[in-house]
Amino acid sequence: MEETFRVNVMAPMLLAREFRRPNAFTPPASIVLISSVMGLVGQPVQSLYSASKAAMLGFVRSAALQLATQYQLVPQPDPKGDPPPAEKR
Repeated sequence: MEETFRVNVMAPMLLAREFRRPNAFTPPASIVLISSVMGLVGQPVQSLYSASKAAMLGFVRSAALQLATQYQLVPQPDPKGDPPPAEKR
């Protein structure tokens, strides 16, 4: 359980935190995080993986709003084909 959350949730959070450091990137820059449809829907025996991907999607949505002035976080498009929230404006 800890390994799944470390890879799918903590790693993206730590990556975004590192990019907030001065001179960590040259604008314009983007961080692209890959998720899974499993973060939106469940499947039998996939609850841990689904929960970790849902947590990552929640982080990306919030961080994209918080950090929009520094760089772009690009969430994976909705599996139904809807564009990411930033593109719906």
